[in-house]
Amino acid sequence: MRCIQDIGQDEGIFDSYVDLLEPTFERQQVLLQSKHFLCRCQRCLDPTECGRYISSFRCPSCPSGWVSPIISYNEKDNVLGRLWRCLDCKQEQNDMIIAILKDIDALKQFLLKKSWSENTAEYMESAKQFEKTLSLLHNNHVLRLQYHLGMTNCLDTMENFKEAIVHCMAVKRIVKAILRVQSGERVECYELMADLYEKFFLQQLGSRMPDAGVDGAASPAPVDKDESVSISTNRAIRDNLEHSNRYLQKALDTSKVCYGEDDENTLLIKDQIKKLTVPAKSATGSN
Repeated sequence: MRCIQDIGQDEGIFDSYVDLLEPTFERQQVLLQSKHFLCRCQRCLDPTECGRYISSFRCPSCPSGWVSPIISYNEKDNVLGRLWRCLDCKQEQNDMIIAILKDIDALKQFLLKKSWSENTAEYMESAKQFEKTLSLLHNNHVLRLQYHLGMTNCLDTMENFKEAIVHCMAVKRIVKAILRVQSGERVECYELMADLYEKFFLQQLGSRMPDAGVDGAASPAPVDKDESVSISTNRAIRDNLEHSNRYLQKALDTSKVCYGEDDENTLLIKDQIKKLTVPAKSATGSN
């Protein structure tokens, strides 16, 4: 077992039996069924999960409230209950909230199918019907995480690496917002970002298209000067390679904390960095 953050004197040491990217209700169900107890940590007792809001959606009755789950436990029947309530206006499950919950459940069922692996074009088209529902969810909602991950995989398959990177950035942001500590999930996010940037680099290296960068890598080049276009394009292509290296380095640093210097995961990332480190001039030309 490894420690992923400093531990103060007399401070408790914690481990988890469940997936911490899941909401409280789902985590508690797993604990109740498999470990026969309910967790009473601060995150589990707080309807917002200590400001994470990974189950919350906009209140239809007030402008700024978030509807979140109030979880209860019936010891006699050994079952969990869940009441949805706005934490601002205190509105509980009315017809509007129930209607939103039905739409959220439809989105959940769609995402669980992971149909992007079967037909990417159909997945992209089907996802459009859930745009309104997605707009109601908190930015850290677990279904937003699953949606962006599905879109990342779908766009990666379609070789639309530029858009895949945008969705992968959203995945990385939500994982960081939920977990808040170094984790294996962060290592995976950084590795995926590095892989997409490398693919985008190779794609742009082959086509030499202007405006190759993501993350504001390069400004649009003047179209009436071929030499300026070439210089700008090469710079943007090199930036994508540098982004890939940067995320691999983040993956390596995080892997060292989570798994250790000599762990297989850490060593594999080290090898990837060696293979990806290509001199900029030899990769993109002398401009």
